[in-house]
Amino acid sequence: MSSIIISELLTYPLKGTQGISSQIMTFADTGPEYDRSWVLVGNDGRFISQRTHPKLCLIKTEINENYLKIFIPDVGAIVIEQTCEGEPFEAVIWKDTCLVVEASKEASSLISDFLETSCRLVKFANNSIRPVNPKYKISENDQVGFADAFPVLLISQSSLDDLNQRLEKPVPMNRFRPNIVVTGSAAFAEDSWSCIRIGSLVLYGVKQCSRCIVTTIDQKTAERGKEPFKTLATYRNSEKGIMFGMNMIHESTGTIQVGDTVEILR
Repeated sequence: MSSIIISELLTYPLKGTQGISSQIMTFADTGPEYDRSWVLVGNDGRFISQRTHPKLCLIKTEINENYLKIFIPDVGAIVIEQTCEGEPFEAVIWKDTCLVVEASKEASSLISDFLETSCRLVKFANNSIRPVNPKYKISENDQVGFADAFPVLLISQSSLDDLNQRLEKPVPMNRFRPNIVVTGSAAFAEDSWSCIRIGSLVLYGVKQCSRCIVTTIDQKTAERGKEPFKTLATYRNSEKGIMFGMNMIHESTGTIQVGDTVEILR
């Protein structure tokens, strides 16, 4: 039997924008370091995503411990310091209300112009925590950033290969916005992974990932189609939605890298 190994690691510092591929991934309390640590919110305080604003996928980012750099097409780069001080206000991520601060009025204005909607670029206010849904938590301390619901999304390359064999035009993995991509497993084997170990890091598979129309957005052009959602609906449908990938919660902080072996514990 061949080993299951990590083939790609991705973070998405600003929710809804392009992912950053890296060789090494460090885990913080909320999940992969910097992943969905920033988000855009509308005038009503609710988060903005590709579901309503597909052009988000055209924005690129860079990030380190000092700054977030945002690249807006036909505008250029904006650099924002990681340390943001401002008056905290409430933002809503699905059913969760979080305390946030606006990072940069200039950045908010430029992104608003690009997306043609009024929005603010925010990050968590100091000491603000967003707990994982109690129904799925592994421990009392489980928390998440601005990801939809869980700290980590894992998908196997073989699952995508299986899907692409059913499509007239194959789609890339970026349609599904995973954090961890693995090779060497059977298609959809991740559906049953309730506990895995990568190096010293233990992760728990808590819920298959239900997919939405973001999968139909070409991440290079922001154009919408019907696939792969239409085809997925023919064979990956369940009571909880159309499933593709496994949402996971990490047991502790630590570091993993491309090439690491994935051990299935349960």
